[in-house]
Amino acid sequence: MEYLAVVGISLFLIIPMIVAFYHQSASIEEDIRIAQLEKATRELIDAAEEVYYLGPPSQKKLILHLPPGVNNATLQGDTIALTYDEDKKHYATAEPDLNLTGTLSTTQGRHDVTITARQDTVEVNDNP
Repeated sequence: MEYLAVVGISLFLIIPMIVAFYHQSASIEEDIRIAQLEKATRELIDAAEEVYYLGPPSQKKLILHLPPGVNNATLQGDTIALTYDEDKKHYATAEPDLNLTGTLSTTQGRHDVTITARQDTVEVNDNP
């Protein structure tokens, strides 16, 4: 009887801790994904501003790492927006009035991105 009481009390204490650990790890994973998206958008904007100020035919290459679950990448005007989980969007906006054009793949992992200054735009291309 004593052993059953010890096992029962132990399970009563351990199971809530396991559930709390699971929820906390999911929250940390979400925070990491958000940080990766914000870092990628900020690096893209910084590189676009740099080549914009240097003028044509300036070019810069970046290596970006995108987390899983990115659904859409939009380059419009002076904004780069990365959307994941369909309703959450993280974006960065350039300080000067840039006109960004180009494409960015939304696949998970490493991306070799080339940023080129053109006459009136800054072109962003994701090299396969």
